[in-house]
Amino acid sequence: MRSLIVAASLAAIALPGVALAAQTPPPPPGADRVVTRADAMARADQRFDALDTDHDGKINAAERAALPQRGPRGLDGEASSPRRGGGGARMLERADANRDGVVTRGEFRAMAAAGFDRQDLNRDGKIDATERRQAREQRMSQRGAKGGTVTRAAFQARALARFDRIDANKDGQIDPAERFMAREKRMQRRGPQIGG
Repeated sequence: MRSLIVAASLAAIALPGVALAAQTPPPPPGADRVVTRADAMARADQRFDALDTDHDGKINAAERAALPQRGPRGLDGEASSPRRGGGGARMLERADANRDGVVTRGEFRAMAAAGFDRQDLNRDGKIDATERRQAREQRMSQRGAKGGTVTRAAFQARALARFDRIDANKDGQIDPAERFMAREKRMQRRGPQIGG
């Protein structure tokens, strides 16, 4: 009788723990996956092959233009206004290291390697979940989103400061020439960057 009471007591203690463990959602797929440099390069090659639709070893302007347009999403989930160059066009623009209008496999791989190196914080040739999280937090803090929040006033102040920088003639409007000059200055500051 005593052993039955002990067994029942142990079961009563253990069952809530089992039930709680069963309710804990599993981590998202790949969240704890370790990515090696070889994995990253293989994925870059796959992406390049998918983008190089004419299989000439280069991603040209026509292939860039064929990328799907992606813009900010509205409340209904529909794209509200496509961005110029949508999809991965900006990424491909950054990958074009020599600015000749085409992205070669070498340029694409160099961009992927630079991206891998930015995330491989301990330089062991592997990116684990901790490094992915730290790299993401680092990117967010560089964008000014420390703590994940930005006040309306801070957002507006930053936008107005940017507007004032771009409005070279201080007429309260940004014309196409001023936009072009701002982009050129930004590209010069970045230098011949391969990754973004």
